[in-house]
Amino acid sequence: MFTQEFAVAWPYFVSSAVALGMAGQVFVRKRNVFANYFILMMVAAGGWSLFSGIHLLVSSFAAKVFWSDAKFLFITTLPVFWILLASVFAGSNRCISSKKIALLFVIPALTVLLIATNSYHNLVFRNVSPLQTELFTSLSREFGTWFWIHTMYSYALIMSGVVLFIRSMIRNSGSLRIQATIMTGGSLVPLVFNAIYLSNAEAFYFLDFTSVVFAVTGFFYWIGLFKYRMLDLIPIAREEIFRSMGDAVCVVDTDDTVVDINEIAISYTSEPDVAIVGRPLDEVFPFLDEIDPSCNEVLIQRESGPLWHSVKVQDIINSRGEVEGRIIVLRNVDDRKVVELQLQEAKNKAEELSLLKSAFLTSMSHDVRTPLTGIIGLSQILAGEVAGEQKELAVMIQESGSKLLKLLNSLLSVAHLSAGTLDLHREKLNMVELSHYVLNQIEPEISKKKVELRVTLPDEFLEAYHDYGHLTHALTHILDHAIRYTETGSIQFDLRREQNDVIFRIIDTGRGFEPAFVRSIREPINSVNLAEFGLNNNSGLGLRVANGLLEELGGTLEIRSEVGVGSTFTARLPVMNRHRSSDRPTQTKESPHRQQSPVPSTS
Repeated sequence: MFTQEFAVAWPYFVSSAVALGMAGQVFVRKRNVFANYFILMMVAAGGWSLFSGIHLLVSSFAAKVFWSDAKFLFITTLPVFWILLASVFAGSNRCISSKKIALLFVIPALTVLLIATNSYHNLVFRNVSPLQTELFTSLSREFGTWFWIHTMYSYALIMSGVVLFIRSMIRNSGSLRIQATIMTGGSLVPLVFNAIYLSNAEAFYFLDFTSVVFAVTGFFYWIGLFKYRMLDLIPIAREEIFRSMGDAVCVVDTDDTVVDINEIAISYTSEPDVAIVGRPLDEVFPFLDEIDPSCNEVLIQRESGPLWHSVKVQDIINSRGEVEGRIIVLRNVDDRKVVELQLQEAKNKAEELSLLKSAFLTSMSHDVRTPLTGIIGLSQILAGEVAGEQKELAVMIQESGSKLLKLLNSLLSVAHLSAGTLDLHREKLNMVELSHYVLNQIEPEISKKKVELRVTLPDEFLEAYHDYGHLTHALTHILDHAIRYTETGSIQFDLRREQNDVIFRIIDTGRGFEPAFVRSIREPINSVNLAEFGLNNNSGLGLRVANGLLEELGGTLEIRSEVGVGSTFTARLPVMNRHRSSDRPTQTKESPHRQQSPVPSTS
């Protein structure tokens, strides 16, 4: 007898195993909202089939009633999971809140409660009795009022899901349309079968195979899930990301055909009321051809006027590493772009003002230097022809004029360095001869102090290619600084060659200075505040100018200092230097001993 009943019950057990197996596989492989609802739907179908099979195998009437009633735990909830799955597929789940989901379970919960208490009111079933056939024993019962309420509610949920699938099938194309077609066909089969069963249950000996059909339907869904990647392309990104993003998002396949697009992106098209999905990308967004490749930005004409947008393109890569499409994101960056353009305009104006400032300082320096040089020369002549108080006044005029001329030269260097307009005239120079020249210029200042000047120069001819005026200017600045802050002791001046470099080293036993002062010397020359500098302050303008000039010559200035002990200045220059952009080619020649007036300098 058991064998005969199992011959009838086995489809239920097989369909239950299939449904639960698919749910388990999806649980392991894919986890998102769509997958979760599919799992719950398959668990409901599997439980329905399992309990239907058990109710055929048990022998007692009470057991058959129990298992037949228990399966309604799954029968009542399956349509709810169905409509939730359909809403996710169609991108309508944002309209279903947690409260609405709870309301969907009200009728199922009441149905289960009424079935459990049916013996008191018979609202669900009436006249329940055993039904004996040649192969099995089942139950015969009439359907009550609440059963039909539950049935109509379940049909309404399933039909709503079918409508959502059909709408998706009509609105989409490509793989999305295939997915929607599979879902639509799978929805109709169990619905039709259940309707036939309910219309004449006795013809089926009250054996409802709807759960078996649901399991078969689930198998088609499973094919769609993994073969057509429903879990990868459908889901949640379509609604939760696409719909809620403030950026325009468009998804295209490998043929650049639009397969998905959000509402923001649709507003960027020339025909927002026309179906976009399935059209070529260049027809939907023709302005993408105008993207600036340097910054991936494009100017798009909108209702409010042209607006700047950034364009980001990201490949869609599957688990096998294959590119299956692209995601294109347009973001309004007009505010940032306007600020950038304003900053660029301000930068251009600042550079223009800097050039004007440099030109003004250059013009002023040249205009002032000519009469100032005449004043210094006349004061020198006058000092040689007068005596007493008049000579002292003449010497004072000469010294003040020399200091002013040094400051003008420094300001002129600052102007050229800050504007990047320093001209370099390289030529072959005798470094020993150049050193003698520089030392001769600072000798009058040394003689005024109780400071010993120690000089170490090589005996052999030492040559290098550099700008004579700028190099002597830089070395004079360093020596001036050493003399100013060394009251007693000595100043050492060394010249030597190390491999391909010429090394000037100046060592003093002066007061030294703090590390912060050394760091300030390294600051860019254009950050110098000229208002800080004067004739007799400790601003370090001369060292800044020296450092800037040496860098322009391709060299470096290393400074080591200790307060109360002294300082060491090491100027390192390459023997053969490559031309910089500011170089002007000159005729290479042996540098004779310079007899012209030196370019005085100050620190």
